[in-house]
Amino acid sequence: MTKTQTKSRRVPIYRRPIIIIVPIILIVAIAVVVLFLLRSTKTDEPVNPSPAPVDTPIDFDDPANAENPPDKAVQYEGEDPNQLDELTGSITRRTVSGGELTVIASIDQYLSSDSSCRLILKDSSGAEVRSTDIISVDAEATSSACGPLTVSVNQLSGAYTIDIVITSPDKSGHITAEINI
Repeated sequence: MTKTQTKSRRVPIYRRPIIIIVPIILIVAIAVVVLFLLRSTKTDEPVNPSPAPVDTPIDFDDPANAENPPDKAVQYEGEDPNQLDELTGSITRRTVSGGELTVIASIDQYLSSDSSCRLILKDSSGAEVRSTDIISVDAEATSSACGPLTVSVNQLSGAYTIDIVITSPDKSGHITAEINI
């Protein structure tokens, strides 16, 4: 008996439909999942975000605003504080310790060495209670500093106003704050 050899014929892999269909289905499924995840993260954001608050200018001629002036001139991004008509700043430190009030102020403008500052402590009626000697301002790269200014607060209690008077050859200004002793 002779054996007939039959040659098995193999189908090339690229002609097998299952080998082509399964990767295509996987790619489509992954794309759908990615799109679903991206869409779900966008729906978490508010649809109508609240508008940004608008700064309204303060009318100092209005009697209601004249009684409560702001502590500091409003500065906007890009504005040069050295171009303002008055000196502005803020109190960066105010402490009461050992019967003394110590205050340090930051001045927004660059001042020359012949500029000075002085602390005046006022009571609720606006009368001067205590004050310091006039000291020179420390000029820094883009701003200036005043202090430390120290004044005795022995035998004082209640609410007081700290008024720092800043003077330079061409401008002056006040930095005020409230303090309870």
